[in-house]
Amino acid sequence: MAGGTELHDDDQDERLITEINVTPLVDIMLVLLIVFMVTASFIVSPSMKVELPSGAGKAQADRQPDVVVVVNRSGEIEIGQQKLSLEQMAVALRREHRGKPTARLLVVADRKAYHGTVVRVMDAARSIGFERLGVAVEGKP
Repeated sequence: MAGGTELHDDDQDERLITEINVTPLVDIMLVLLIVFMVTASFIVSPSMKVELPSGAGKAQADRQPDVVVVVNRSGEIEIGQQKLSLEQMAVALRREHRGKPTARLLVVADRKAYHGTVVRVMDAARSIGFERLGVAVEGKP
């Protein structure tokens, strides 16, 4: 250049990037891991094995239920993978209803469960104030 000094470093131009920066990759993988761990905790499956009765009614699974009460064939009651007595179930249902008054309740009862237990569960839910009750059935193909 005429009259000026050109500052040009040839060493910087010739350096090649020979390493891959994995920090952004690790950051993204950790965020994905956290997202999967959080969403996996929302997927709750009952710990008791239940054989559902079959039914010919139209399924109304447009929205997931807010509360699921499981009754197995020996009459044990479970909410959120906790086995409860009828009294404990009523306390848990009151807590759920207080938190969300418009909650939907689904009763998942084994086909050989004692009918009286299922009726007591549904009566308790109604008396607490649950207006949306459902009973899970196995649909016919």
